[in-house]
Amino acid sequence: MKYLLYGTGLAVLGIIATFILWGNFQRAYLMTGSIGLVCIACSALVSGSLANGDKLRANFASDTRETRDFRFKASINTLLLSLPCLAAAVAIYLVTL
Repeated sequence: MKYLLYGTGLAVLGIIATFILWGNFQRAYLMTGSIGLVCIACSALVSGSLANGDKLRANFASDTRETRDFRFKASINTLLLSLPCLAAAVAIYLVTL
């Protein structure tokens, strides 16, 4: 659950960076949403789900249980990082309409 807190910190930093760059909070959803999307893309890359069938089979055959567990945990953690950022982006977008 500490990755949710890290994600909340990233969302707050994104909001602060938006205020520094543009001087208001009207576009804060762009910064926090892009941070969330980058985290989701990293999660997909780490999990190996973007590979084709041959590569998935080769990776599964050559991986040990420890490396598979590490990739799974890393993908879940980066996904947890993205959730507060995306929630903040949606909330800010709805508030600033």
